[in-house]
Amino acid sequence: MDARFYAIDRGGQMTWHGPGQTTGYVIADLRPGRRVRGFVRALVGAMRDACGLAGAEGDVAPQGLYLEGRKLGSVGIRVDGGITTHGLALNRDPDLGWFRMMEACAAPDVAATSISAEGGDPDRRRVERALAESLAEGLGLTLQPEPLASALGRSRISSRASRSAE
Repeated sequence: MDARFYAIDRGGQMTWHGPGQTTGYVIADLRPGRRVRGFVRALVGAMRDACGLAGAEGDVAPQGLYLEGRKLGSVGIRVDGGITTHGLALNRDPDLGWFRMMEACAAPDVAATSISAEGGDPDRRRVERALAESLAEGLGLTLQPEPLASALGRSRISSRASRSAE
């Protein structure tokens, strides 16, 4: 197995991201009055809803989603000045061997699992649609689906306009 190690500035200790996993990097402004625990609960709740497995339960203390003690998904965030970075990772159908090579999330006695390994439907479109819908609901947002090319084009136009205004 070939992988690279990168040190980063978020909670959660060591983890692996790769094929068969859905990651969500949620950048949110928690100022004023929004709480980190509520934000983490929304991330974990969205993973629970998206996995579609009966008995999957979230936990804010060892941040993640579990099924009978096996970890389906993880949360690792950083909050700086009230702004969150990083996010979540939900195991749809990855090679679980990656997790056996490390102490993922500083939890040596917790085995990783996946939606597929637990008999669920790991279809990427289904999982990501359910994750987005649940995140929007949990964070009080409205989804506005838009093709990526359109969003990127608008982003480039916005950044050009702001640079020319300087």
